[in-house]
Amino acid sequence: MIKPAQSRSDNMATALPSRAFIQIYTAAHDDSEPALIGVGELVGMAPRDLRINLSQALKLGGIHDIAIETEGDLEPIFLSCELSRQSRSAEDPRWLLQFHILNAIDTDLQRWDALIGRYKR
Repeated sequence: MIKPAQSRSDNMATALPSRAFIQIYTAAHDDSEPALIGVGELVGMAPRDLRINLSQALKLGGIHDIAIETEGDLEPIFLSCELSRQSRSAEDPRWLLQFHILNAIDTDLQRWDALIGRYKR
């Protein structure tokens, strides 16, 4: 049985203690409102999916720019992702968000795939 937050891929990697910065709202075009960035924890990853714990829920189907900060890398890995699932348990007040990584021009799939390779079982 697949857990509710499990990836479409059965090849989820070991959980990682890494920070994830999620653009929740973009800045207004006239700069009257700044972007809103949430800080979460990367807890699971697969070749085209990732799971992040965050203090708030987001709109399902929303597209978000995400920067993954990992140990040993000078720059974060930038990804454009679609929120595909979210859940919350009684034990943890944070939301578990599952994102599908989009093949967008601003997604660094090469660096993401290299990160996946380092943490695969």
